[in-house]
Amino acid sequence: MQDSDKEHYAMNTFQAALDFLLEHKLYAKVAEIVPVMRKSFKKLNQSQRLHQVPAIQVIVALAQNDIVAADRAFTENLHEMEGWATARECEMCEELVRAFRDGDAEKLAEVHALPVWGFLPNKVRAMPHAVCAGDVALVGEVLFVLRPPDCPPCLPHARSWLA
Repeated sequence: MQDSDKEHYAMNTFQAALDFLLEHKLYAKVAEIVPVMRKSFKKLNQSQRLHQVPAIQVIVALAQNDIVAADRAFTENLHEMEGWATARECEMCEELVRAFRDGDAEKLAEVHALPVWGFLPNKVRAMPHAVCAGDVALVGEVLFVLRPPDCPPCLPHARSWLA
């Protein structure tokens, strides 16, 4: 196998690895494969898949209820990734982070309804298909606490809202 073919076949491997890691909630491991995915997609000139990488970073951070990490992933990619600022995925991520930061359940539902959401990898797309109620969004088994910006995230606070 030639070196040029390795990245081509790696795309299926990345998809399988991503699915496995998300299914088993190994979010830290997702962060480890993201730079390798980015490098391979860039080398293959796969701009659509390349623009999905920051979206994956943002969504995985939100799955961990880490709005700061999601915002950081969004902002860093604005500065580092060519073409990200004009990508549909960028706009979607900006709206998604804003919806979580502001606790706007209606905006969150609008983001999930965007056509670009449907182009994300299956396991990523399925993660935040949220059912929102007031300040809480339950996404599968993940609880997102939609809170005002001045309220720091804390799991006991979230549990008390569920009781």
